[in-house]
Amino acid sequence: ADSIMKRRPHVIGLQEVSLYRSKSYIPGSEYVTEYDFLQLLMNALAARGLDYRVAGEVTNADVEAPMVIDEPPYLQGLRLTDRDVILVRKDVHPGTPIAGNYSTNAYFDLGGSTVYFTRGYVMVPIKFRGRSYLFVNSHLETRLNGDDPLGIFYQFAQAAELAGTVDFANATYFGNLPVILV
Repeated sequence: ADSIMKRRPHVIGLQEVSLYRSKSYIPGSEYVTEYDFLQLLMNALAARGLDYRVAGEVTNADVEAPMVIDEPPYLQGLRLTDRDVILVRKDVHPGTPIAGNYSTNAYFDLGGSTVYFTRGYVMVPIKFRGRSYLFVNSHLETRLNGDDPLGIFYQFAQAAELAGTVDFANATYFGNLPVILV
């Protein structure tokens, strides 16, 4: 929030905007938000007198695993929801966002189950001071599979899908605007 306050960008792309929730395994229990990094940032911006809003968002990985706690019922679920978000300042005019997830995603084994770590993209046409462009935010796979050469495969596959998707959406819906990709 301090960096945003110092520079006051008109558009911001954020990756790995995590939401952590917990839930007791007792039937009928509801999720409890433990940390919502988007809400924490929005609160910190508002506390500094900055007026930003969400212009686009994509939900990526949404995984849950059991965790042991030191009080009854001793076991509960911890759920991580990973998001990429585009914020705009109040004087910016965003259009309708397009968001999606990649068809090829890395995975890992967790307690004998295969967990896919989904990645995605979100794009928003922006009009600011009489100029228009397409702002694209994405988090390609990085090193989920360590030094495994397959990790690069996921990243290249996602990059190719992103390039094709942005090209198609820009030509079809946005009139071939200049593109800013973060």
